[in-house]
Amino acid sequence: MKKQNNRETLSWQVVPTWLGELLIICSEKGLLRITLPGWQGPVEKLIETWYPESKPLQDSQILMKAVSQLSAYFEGHLQQFDLPLDLRVTPFQEKVLDQVRQVPFGSTKTYGDIAKSIGDSNASRAVGMANNRNPLPIVIPCHRIVGSGGKLVGYAGGLEGKRRLLAFEQKVSGKIMI
Repeated sequence: MKKQNNRETLSWQVVPTWLGELLIICSEKGLLRITLPGWQGPVEKLIETWYPESKPLQDSQILMKAVSQLSAYFEGHLQQFDLPLDLRVTPFQEKVLDQVRQVPFGSTKTYGDIAKSIGDSNASRAVGMANNRNPLPIVIPCHRIVGSGGKLVGYAGGLEGKRRLLAFEQKVSGKIMI
């Protein structure tokens, strides 16, 4: 599906998965946003609210590639995404999300681990907030970030969604996680 307005060019599609429906939005530059199951309202209203000056992409190779890779992930055939991203986040969030992207399929790290990896062991809460604002869940696997002691905390798709994703990755990878 495509949305038209004045300035920016976007393309989007709703993708059914075993987790629920995902809304995938791409710009001309890359994958822009993935909305987890539970989003409210018609897609057009969400696009209008988030990206009010958008216009449609005529042929989005990025969107087709994103849909294909997400489908392969949910079928257990893909463990690492290779997509151009259009991250619109602060420099701190970008640093955090870069570290989150490096957490391997079937593994977890704590917010404290991520804070240490960016050079500030006291930034666990800030890391949690940056992770919470991740515009590309699944692709940037924020579900792999857990609280101290492996406790499941905070996830835009709900804790049950986080639990299901971690169990799925554990099953596919054969690793024992939390």
